Amino acid sequence: MSELSRSREMSRRKAPNRGLLSVIVVTYNSKEIVGSCIESLQNKPAIEIIVVDNASSDGTADFVRERYPAVRVVDSGENLGFAKGVNLGATYATGDALVLLNPDASVSHTNLLSLRRVLVENPDVGVVAPLLDHPGRGLSVREGGMSPTIWHVFCHYYGLSRIFAKREAFRGMYILRSQSFDSIDVDWVSGACMAVPSEVWNSHGGLSERWFMYAEDVEFCLRVRNAGKRVVISGQIEGTHGLGESSGDASPDPTNALWLTNLFDLYKMEISPSRLHNVLWKIVFGGGLAARSLAIAAKMLSKRQPPSRSSDFRRFNFYIRELSKQDSLRGMK
Repeated sequence: MSELSRSREMSRRKAPNRGLLSVIVVTYNSKEIVGSCIESLQNKPAIEIIVVDNASSDGTADFVRERYPAVRVVDSGENLGFAKGVNLGATYATGDALVLLNPDASVSHTNLLSLRRVLVENPDVGVVAPLLDHPGRGLSVREGGMSPTIWHVFCHYYGLSRIFAKREAFRGMYILRSQSFDSIDVDWVSGACMAVPSEVWNSHGGLSERWFMYAEDVEFCLRVRNAGKRVVISGQIEGTHGLGESSGDASPDPTNALWLTNLFDLYKMEISPSRLHNVLWKIVFGGGLAARSLAIAAKMLSKRQPPSRSSDFRRFNFYIRELSKQDSLRGMK
């Protein structure tokens, strides 16, 4: 048995500390941003902070140790990725609930404790997340939504979720920012900030380590939902998320398509009944991206500017190319 496996087994045997919330932050070259994440959480009653550093080269681990001595820092020894980093951090957690928190996310200690309160007061809830704002991003969707089925992808990319915003049957892969709610049940929430009872976490074995990063939060939430627990976004608990800054990459024009290719892999592995459905998923998703690319191109041309000057145009076309390369064969579990 590996050292990590032994640690996980030991963690499962420990009785959790009732009333304690374990906050797990995975860092990689996050020195410039991690302080805003943990500054307001250190030395707060009922909260322990565990930072797993994935072999940062910018001194993140030393910075956290020196600046925040109450925080437990775990050196992974290599860049394990998000899922393995979180799972490693969870082996050190002693609370009766866990919070996964990105280093580029900021949620106050009172709001984190409010997430735990939702779990305590609603034992049928297996995962709860706050409303995350994205300052300066102008996004139209929330970090959570419905399972990435062909129907939900179609509703999102072809406007049905906006046209029929009040009809649950037409919800898309993402919940719209224009929707207001006190609490809403969804199929998945982002791992940027999610709270999970330790019992639920341990019973499901933590995050899938199939992917280096991206899609593991969606997959975990789907497992929790399939086991009969609810996944909830609380509209009364808020925080912020920098999107893309957690690994030291705050570029406004990201070209990382792992979120899409891993989502397709998840669809093939857990949702799709056939290869034909895989092909259709690619067509629907790729068509939605293409429609957005064409809309941007038309807008740029109306201004007598080449579409290639738009970072969004380049980004959508990059995603289309990467999706087209993916094999439509059924995924292997």
